Parts: sequence; C-alpha cells; structure tokens
Amino acid sequence: MKILILYASFGGGHAKAAEALKEYYTNFHPDYKIEYIDALKYSSPELNKLLLHSYIQLSKNAPKAWGRLYHLADNHKSITDISSIASKVASKKFKDFTINFNPDIILCTHPFSMDMLASLKRKNIINAKIGLVLTDYASHSIWETQSQYVDAFFVAHPGMVEQLTACDISENKIFVTGIPTLQTFHEEHNREIVLKDLDLDSDKFTLLFFPGGEYGLSKNMAIFKDILRIPNIQIIAGCGKNAKMKLKLEKLAKVSTKKIRILGYTDKMPDLLSACNIVVSKPGGLTTSECIVTHTPIVINSPLPGQEDHNSNYVLNNGLGFRLFEGTNKYLTLKTIITNKKRQEQVIEMQKELAKPFAAQNICEKMIELTNKK
Repeated sequence: MKILILYASFGGGHAKAAEALKEYYTNFHPDYKIEYIDALKYSSPELNKLLLHSYIQLSKNAPKAWGRLYHLADNHKSITDISSIASKVASKKFKDFTINFNPDIILCTHPFSMDMLASLKRKNIINAKIGLVLTDYASHSIWETQSQYVDAFFVAHPGMVEQLTACDISENKIFVTGIPTLQTFHEEHNREIVLKDLDLDSDKFTLLFFPGGEYGLSKNMAIFKDILRIPNIQIIAGCGKNAKMKLKLEKLAKVSTKKIRILGYTDKMPDLLSACNIVVSKPGGLTTSECIVTHTPIVINSPLPGQEDHNSNYVLNNGLGFRLFEGTNKYLTLKTIITNKKRQEQVIEMQKELAKPFAAQNICEKMIELTNKK
C-alpha cells in the first residue's frame, strides 16, 4: 500500500502531526511505501517562503491583524478562495508527483493541497482515500471547502463534530481521534535522570517556559521576568530557533540566583515535559496535545488570536490548564497556580480522562479500513 502524508510548515504543529502519522505507518506497516512531503514547499519554494514570512511577521508584530484575517477568512468564502487560488497556481509540480506516485491513502495535516487533490479525484485521475487531520481544537472554513472529496475528517474532540456537521459534512465522515503525537510522548521518562542531565534538582518544583519559538512575541520577556520573581522554583526555557530570544533570556538568567537552563532548538520535548511540574506556553494545537497526553498542566500565555484562542477555550472549558489573561497581575496569578497543588492535581486528572494518546494509530488504521472497503 502507498501512503502520501502532506503538511505545511506553518507554526510547526502541522509537520509534527504528520511526522506522528509517518512514524506509526513506518513502525507498524513497514512494507508500506510512504512519502512525507511539505506540500507547499514542494509545490513552490518561492510561494512557501513568501507565505511563511508573511505569517511570521503578522503573528509576531501584528497578532490582532492576524486574528482579524483568520476570522474574516472563516466567515467569508471570497477570502478563503485566496488560499484555493494559491493552491491551484502552485500545484503543477506537485500534481505530477501525486499522479505518478498514485497513492492508496492521502493524509493531510494542512489544507493547502486540498483543491489540487479534489480536482484529481473529481476527474478520476486518482482514487485514493483522503483524510484531513485537523491540528487545532476548532475547525475553520478552509478545511471544509472540498469536503465532498474528503473521505474522513479526524478531529480533536466531540465538539468539533457539531462544527463540521453544521457545514453539511456527514457525521459518518467525522472521527474523534485526537491530534496525533509521537509515540515517545506516551512512554515513561525518568524525571530524575532528565533533571540530573540538566544539572537541576529532582526535588524542586520545575517550570518549563516556551516563549513561542520563532514566533515569540515581545510579551514573553515580561512574563519571564514575572517567572523569575516566583520563589522556590527552578526553570527550563526552550527558545526553539529564536536565537535573539535565547540571548535575552540568558542575560536575565545570569542575574538570578535560581537554577535556570535556557535551551535553543531541542528534540527532547518528551523528556522536558516529563521533568517539569507545569508548562507556561502559547497554546499551539500540538503543544496543547503534548501537554495533555503527558499529563502536564499548561499555563497559557499570550495566545495568538484565532486558532490559539480556540485552543485556549478548549483547555479552560475542560479544566485542562490555566490562562494568564492580559490586564491582570500575571505574577500573582502564576504564583497562585504554582502553590495550589490541589488544583494542579485536578487538572492532571482531567488530562488523564480526556487524553487521546493513540490518535496516530486510530487515524492510520481507520484510513486502512476505509481503503480496504473499496
């Protein structure tokens, strides 16, 4: 069987979800032929660079404008059509690849390539089963534009079923699987060893801070200063590829008496989550899912208007974490959260109840089942 897994590198979460799907097929169906592709970059590196740069600049420097654009696109088909036009313009190279590969299953963790795939399926050029894996805790109209050519929608929670059926998508096509995460997030990690490797104490409250990687906002400096004021904690900060943010945090850390480790890009996220007591982060879809499946309370800070607001609402409405609201004393709120062990335990219990650690398995196996029904 041939599997085509498509993503786009906006924010990192789409690629990480696609990687989890690839990992499952590779480990449990080693005889399958798998292609794992950044569809936008493959189609047009120039367009990919332009759109990615625009996304970074908007989210970093004008988050409110990004939020307005997100909601405008969700409510006005003409705006959503811009994405469809971009997909069609950039798709010839990728179209040829897809036809030649002739997959049995196509899984998309980003909707960019859906117009091209719909065209091929409508003309009976390909006969693959197509599955869309939504990587946030709410849908958006861009996922729904070619629903008649989609065989399965995989969503994070039951509330999204109602969202999609309201758009005339058959409930029979919608599967509540959760957002796929890598297998290592579901495995045991030795907290003491992880902390020892970082030269940190295993008996001290450990806070993990993610300022947002390459999309970090200036507000992260202010919240880090608040974190430094909290007594009796040690801190790990993961800055991703944001070298400027890393240097700024290192400068602040040098004048603190706390044990602090400032990290750049790391693939040790499962280790870090297992080692910490709480995470302060923006609520990206994958970051949120990784916190839930590892039973690590998340404290949401400065969500990006749009999809991250939806993710934040899901977390708060289901008791899966906390939020530092703008206009409040974030230091006092965070200090209260850290000292309230009972509340943290309640969050962990809700995470255990709602976590979906087998999302990748359930998505991949459902697509095999649908394909075998042809």
